[in-house]
Amino acid sequence: MNLWARLGLDASGFATGLAKAQTTAAKAGAQMGGAMKSQFLAFFGTAAIGAMVKDVIDYGGKLSDLAKRSFMSREALQEFDYIANQTGTTVEGFVSAEQKLAKAQQEALGGSKEFVATFKNFGISVKDLKRLNPHQLFMLLSSSIGKSNLSSRELTDVLQLMGKSAGDLVPAMKQGFDGMIERAHKLGLILSDEVLDQLDEVGDRLSEAKARFRGPAASIALYGVQKLEEVGAIGSGLGQMFNAMSNPGSDKRPWATAYSEGVDSYNQKVMDSVGAQSLIIQKEQADTLRKIEANTKNGEEGPRVF
Repeated sequence: MNLWARLGLDASGFATGLAKAQTTAAKAGAQMGGAMKSQFLAFFGTAAIGAMVKDVIDYGGKLSDLAKRSFMSREALQEFDYIANQTGTTVEGFVSAEQKLAKAQQEALGGSKEFVATFKNFGISVKDLKRLNPHQLFMLLSSSIGKSNLSSRELTDVLQLMGKSAGDLVPAMKQGFDGMIERAHKLGLILSDEVLDQLDEVGDRLSEAKARFRGPAASIALYGVQKLEEVGAIGSGLGQMFNAMSNPGSDKRPWATAYSEGVDSYNQKVMDSVGAQSLIIQKEQADTLRKIEANTKNGEEGPRVF
């Protein structure tokens, strides 16, 4: 299969993935609600919508990957993401705090009197620890922190239960999460698992399409660089040759010598500018080595290159 045929196949795969991405993004947009969607379309142009499609795909992939690593629901992660955007924190900070809290919960249920006492300081009993999952416990503890004046000792307890990242989350807890979570759902910003699965799949297919395109694109790029270097070297050689022809009194070099020196000068500039050998020089060196090897095998005296 020739290069252009391969390019055609890769391009068609990429286009197919993009078309599916747009369809999936449309489904996600439908969940935003009519009023918000009409404002969205009125505000953004076609190019911006295309960029938004990519952002939505990346968002879906990020959430899916984070859900797999943290074992948290994607709904909870989206709620955390919205809160983080509203409070200047990060969704990763919320995830880290909840994971640390889950470990503290297990310590308390495992018989740690220290952790049991720390939870009790925030009104959380052993019975609560048994009936609540880590996310529910996180929300309950966050609500308790929000209602507390938080003395220095209580802040130390928060860090013990939720880790260092909780220090950045305390101001957000003070604002209260319930109102922000309710608003995120009301605005239709919490995407369903079905849509997120499709976004993740589209993202994977687009990544595969771009990966398949790298080979042909690299071939085109190298071919283009080589041709540009050849044109530049020829131009430099011809310039030197015409200079020798035009100034026979001051430039007594043979035309062939002047041309060769012009090519060499250009190649040296390429080496100096990019810190590596040009493709032309690499090819010439390979040809020279082959000639030396051939002459040596023929038993000639000395490796005659030319």
